Amino acid sequence: MKFTEEKLENAFTELPGKEGFPHQSGTSIVRKSDDVLIEEDLRSFLLTQYSAQEITPNEVNSIILQLINYPGLNKQRQPGSEQLISIVAENCKLQIKIINF
Repeated sequence: MKFTEEKLENAFTELPGKEGFPHQSGTSIVRKSDDVLIEEDLRSFLLTQYSAQEITPNEVNSIILQLINYPGLNKQRQPGSEQLISIVAENCKLQIKIINF
């Protein structure tokens, strides 16, 4: 069986789906071209990921606002560059790695 580029692409779209991250074509994502965060996805992820720690909607909103207003977040960066950001919101402290693709 020959491994082709098509099979590689399918693996990258199917495997995350099996892990609970369904594939969505980038052209179908509704956002402004200068938005660097997909707020609803991030909100949903934070509420799910930190539900055991009882994260509140106010904490999630605070985290998102801090990220939106983080200096330099909207600037274009070198592909592959990474930045580690510490966010504190009420009883929640997160370290978020921003990776530019």
